[in-house]
Amino acid sequence: MGILLRDGMVKTRKPHRCWGCARPFPAGSELQSTTAVFDNAIATTYWCEVCFEYMRGRPAGDFDDGISEGELKDCDPEGWADVKRRRDANNS
Repeated sequence: MGILLRDGMVKTRKPHRCWGCARPFPAGSELQSTTAVFDNAIATTYWCEVCFEYMRGRPAGDFDDGISEGELKDCDPEGWADVKRRRDANNS
């Protein structure tokens, strides 16, 4: 378990990949940025709105073991795609 240092929406200055789905996002994208300490190292991850919403809809203990890069989309492609379809429909 890590220690959360910072968490919030940012407009990126460089391209990043979403940690949850591994999709690339260009500079200027709005992503959820999380900075935490894990195993005495500071790490910052970026999350797209689809992955962030997907995680909020899951039970609290689902991610106790952590999340590997791209895991949200890879481990539950149907559930992740449902969230993406809903977000795309709301944004059109």
